[in-house]
Amino acid sequence: MRDIVNEDIELRRFAPGVLQPHLPAPVDPVLRVLIEGRRKIENPDQWVKGALMIERAGGRAYCALGACDFSEEAGERSGASDYLRAAIPKSHRAEVCRLSSYNNHPDTTHADVLSLFDRAIASRKAAQS
Repeated sequence: MRDIVNEDIELRRFAPGVLQPHLPAPVDPVLRVLIEGRRKIENPDQWVKGALMIERAGGRAYCALGACDFSEEAGERSGASDYLRAAIPKSHRAEVCRLSSYNNHPDTTHADVLSLFDRAIASRKAAQS
């Protein structure tokens, strides 16, 4: 009995002019750091002010910068933090010029930091288009 599915895939792979099976595009390393960083602090218990990272009974908690600094994409941390800094709301830029200052500001909430990541992610995606 012929393996029609595998033969069909092989034909599509090598036949000129035939569409290739859809494969996901490789994710940009800076974008990956931003997405992973946001995931690390998605839960309010996983976000902290005043430290890059702390150990808690329920696991680690990170500030905005720490969520990127502890990424596996070591070479892309600064690129991700550049996008986060650029995403700081204009109303805060005069008062805070550093990402850690924004994260640690008394008026900054967990929702503010998640929104910061969302804006940085959208900006990076737009830069790639």
